[in-house]
Amino acid sequence: MSTLRPAGSGATAQAVSFLRATATPKAALVVRIDGPRPADWPTVVGIDATDANVGHSPGWGCEVRNDDLVLLNPLGEGFSKSTLPPLDDAWLHDVRTNASVAVYLLTADSAADGAGHELSEASVSEAGARGPIVAASIRASIADSFGQIAEVGRNEPCPCGSERKYKHCHGS
Repeated sequence: MSTLRPAGSGATAQAVSFLRATATPKAALVVRIDGPRPADWPTVVGIDATDANVGHSPGWGCEVRNDDLVLLNPLGEGFSKSTLPPLDDAWLHDVRTNASVAVYLLTADSAADGAGHELSEASVSEAGARGPIVAASIRASIADSFGQIAEVGRNEPCPCGSERKYKHCHGS
């Protein structure tokens, strides 16, 4: 019996967020991983791959944890973990409305952009022109409190970094 990895302990990856023009869900991620692609994810081909309808990959999930974006496999194990890319309000609204996100995985054999080039929405189109890309719509969960600043108590350190109590600094 193999030991399961705890959720969120997967390989490191890079991620970029963007909004697709016509397909649902509009919210999408491009994730560059070093390891092998999941065998159960559908693929898309073609230059318009960023807007192609993608199949749903059951059981897979996407979660925001602190400052990281984690892709979870159907067993709840962390498949990949990347630094959280910038998420604008329209992107967050679409994820919360549809509870899913389109994820494009670029592996070493599919990525034309190599380690030296910036990962972007165009990376998907370039890879799609050469062959199939691993892409699927997966369930996503982002808490409503994500991105909101917690209220600071009077006797807590001031968030400005002055090391003074909030009531004697910006709270006065």
